[in-house]
Amino acid sequence: MIPEVEAWEKAKRESRGPLSGNDRTALLVLTGNDLVSALEKASGVTPTIMDDLESPYDVYLTDRGQKIIACIKEVRQVTSLGLKEAKTLVERTGGLDPAPQLLNRAISEKSALEIVERFAAIGANVEISKSHLSAAAIQEAKDGLVEIAKNLA
Repeated sequence: MIPEVEAWEKAKRESRGPLSGNDRTALLVLTGNDLVSALEKASGVTPTIMDDLESPYDVYLTDRGQKIIACIKEVRQVTSLGLKEAKTLVERTGGLDPAPQLLNRAISEKSALEIVERFAAIGANVEISKSHLSAAAIQEAKDGLVEIAKNLA
């Protein structure tokens, strides 16, 4: 279990008596901030890392190549998709009306180039483009979470 969640659970067990409205608001805001911190630690994405990424990149699969099964395996490796979803994504890049399919969003340039190399090795084509998701958008989402916690009280 995530340490912040354990600490919150322990504090909740140790509290005696009902909480007042202000205490509940403070607890919810604290819980929201702890949740954000825990998610940042679990995902490895922190505001400082996002600030270091001057321009995060999106990666799109544009051509699956001849080795369709190998392409499906690579899609599963670089995304969190299951077999059926990965197969559907790969199938959408072929056919009469092929469309680029998003593999990863807002990743570092180094990670994007590694994905390009992996797909090039199996004969598939991917393209990278600058992401529209910025560090400011991530901070805005975090602030929204804190506001939701305040409104729940």
